[in-house]
Amino acid sequence: MTNFNALEAARKGLIDKIDVDQLPNYAKLFDFAKDPLGDHWAIGYTFYSNSIVYRTDKVPTIASWHDLWSPALKGRIALPNMGTSQAPLVLFMAETAFGGNSPKFETGIAKIAVNGRQGTWRPRATFGPVPGVLARSRRSRRY
Repeated sequence: MTNFNALEAARKGLIDKIDVDQLPNYAKLFDFAKDPLGDHWAIGYTFYSNSIVYRTDKVPTIASWHDLWSPALKGRIALPNMGTSQAPLVLFMAETAFGGNSPKFETGIAKIAVNGRQGTWRPRATFGPVPGVLARSRRSRRY
């Protein structure tokens, strides 16, 4: 269940708090995964690898997450929908890229807000492999 769904379930009294003393590997979790909703309603259970995908013929070289905030890319970035389970990793990467270390991703959230409204995408199986999506974008988008 995503953080959003867990938080909603907690607010409706549908789940119990987690007794972290019963979790022998709890101390080994990343700090942001230990209590992502606050008050021990959930723990992080997966970690995705996340990549930056872009067309080299359309944008300058991107060497790091920090580069996504360059003026040349303003208004041209799409991030995962913040209601998906991929959002925390994106926030973590933004947090880390700008030297933050808050488990609430305060720096990352602030940096995402700096570039104004970002495009979002929600992964769906109907899109097919990423190369197909990028190829289709050549026909449907003008930069």
